[in-house]
Amino acid sequence: MRLFATTLLCVACYNPNIPSGGFSCNASNNFACPEGFTCSGGTCEAASGPTVDGGVLPPEVAGCSDGTREALLNLGKYQMIAACDGAWDQQGIVDFMQQPHCDRKAGNNGTQSDGHNCTPSDLCAFGWHVCIDYLDVMLHNGVNACSELAIGAPAFYATRQRGAMLTGACVGVNISSDGNNVNGCGNGLGIVFQVADMCTPLNRRLTATSGQCPAPWNCGTDDRSEGLNVTKAGLSFGGVLCCHD
Repeated sequence: MRLFATTLLCVACYNPNIPSGGFSCNASNNFACPEGFTCSGGTCEAASGPTVDGGVLPPEVAGCSDGTREALLNLGKYQMIAACDGAWDQQGIVDFMQQPHCDRKAGNNGTQSDGHNCTPSDLCAFGWHVCIDYLDVMLHNGVNACSELAIGAPAFYATRQRGAMLTGACVGVNISSDGNNVNGCGNGLGIVFQVADMCTPLNRRLTATSGQCPAPWNCGTDDRSEGLNVTKAGLSFGGVLCCHD
């Protein structure tokens, strides 16, 4: 009886090794979670953690090259994925071999905040990369991240996910001829993915169709090659999703 009681009590014991989402909570344990976690949807999520909201952290911690995030602020929950605002003027995002071009000085707090001579890679800190595709996002807690971005302020965070030239459905990173749409997560910009697009957890895409790639985003004029042509001329309305290496 004493062992059973001890087991119940330890539901609330602090354990720094328990990851966010790694412990169940339900009616059988009175929805209890370890210290520092709250019950959300049947799992214990990090209740709080250090954030970059209003301050700058080392880039390798924030995930963004300028040390700040404008979304996914809970670092206890989103240690492996970051939403990084910023601009770039070097065309394209779908090439997963693309390298930084302005020494990672992009970002709203970067020394090249206008994105001059920068690529999307310059928004991610050293040790991080622009998330390659929907699988990469999923492996970095992207289900929760994209769900949070979908109800946040109007913004779009792009990935390197390629879209099939004819259908826009998500395809493998090695299909170098396909760069349809700019695929990522967010709210209020572009259009929502359909189930048939096979892109979950990604939830939105930008296209060259009128109104579906609003400034400061620029998807070019070819409605089947947005991923090869995209640039972003200003800091507002998002940037890229960065995944930890």
